[in-house]
Amino acid sequence: DAYSPCSELQLHAVRIALWPYALIKDISFISNGAITCTALWGKLPAPLLLNIYDRKVEKDNLTWFFGVLLENNVKADLLSNQKLAITISPFAFNRFATDHEEKGFSAIVGNRDHSLHLFRFGDLVDLLEEAKHDKSYQLGLITTRSCNGKHDICVMGGVKFPWVSFDNWLMILLIAFTSIVTGVLLGVVYNQKVARKQSLVSR
Repeated sequence: DAYSPCSELQLHAVRIALWPYALIKDISFISNGAITCTALWGKLPAPLLLNIYDRKVEKDNLTWFFGVLLENNVKADLLSNQKLAITISPFAFNRFATDHEEKGFSAIVGNRDHSLHLFRFGDLVDLLEEAKHDKSYQLGLITTRSCNGKHDICVMGGVKFPWVSFDNWLMILLIAFTSIVTGVLLGVVYNQKVARKQSLVSR
């Protein structure tokens, strides 16, 4: 507010404020629902309306815009308070995508009462939804949950280990065979020990 809107002094101050944050790509100024200038691009030739996006989520006094079309083939995620918009770095959530692809990790990020979902990662989000709402539970699905009361944000993550699943009949047969063999061996050893103790020589 100390500088006139979109002046060089204002943009310079915003660039200094932006510098320490690795996961923030840009800071934009918004007027009448449109971006007028940004720290990265400077003053725009024409205001950029925030009307083309993949998804919009409103929480408290903030609005998440997911997949906003900034230029041809340039999309970004923005967090806005109607005056400023922070553009999240496209690398901010890469780790979740790679964890999902490499380790089968899935997660849901939303509020505490599950009425709002900000992010959904992975193929197991439907199973996580069911587990979160106590509708069902699947063997092999290991979940964890963490909440932040101050910002009313909860994360539920999970991974499924297919070798524990009862859908894998080969694994069931292997477990059953191993259990039977182990039981028989333990039974033979126990019976021999009992017979030895009850023998005339032992008595």
